[in-house]
Amino acid sequence: MPDPHHQPTRRLIYSSTAVGDDRDVDLSDILQSSRVNNALDGITGLLWSDGREYVQVVEGAGLAVAETFERIRSDPRHRDVAVLSDQADVERAFIYWTMAQLVPGEDSLEIRHHLNHLLRDAPPEVRSAFSNRQIVAR
Repeated sequence: MPDPHHQPTRRLIYSSTAVGDDRDVDLSDILQSSRVNNALDGITGLLWSDGREYVQVVEGAGLAVAETFERIRSDPRHRDVAVLSDQADVERAFIYWTMAQLVPGEDSLEIRHHLNHLLRDAPPEVRSAFSNRQIVAR
């Protein structure tokens, strides 16, 4: 008998263009608020940015993902929000991460290694969202 309290997991992946004068501060603020809100809402995921673009995976119960994505879409720190994938009834790829982060630092090889580690067991649609991104040091 199905559990009436079980909600299938929804996974939404999007990309957007960063705007603003201090994108490092913006990213730090986004990560801080995401981790707090996501923990309360049962959301997990991964956020990647190179300072010009964001790519994010958001996973959780369908309604929680929808509400989270509406907050994300209306955030003035980015524009040109494009949904890359939106799937229902999936297994979480980032079950232990309220919001994993991956941002460029001094060593682009180290960043690529870290990304590969985070994505090694991720489903193909998650890996492909990140595979076309240029990871460069800044």
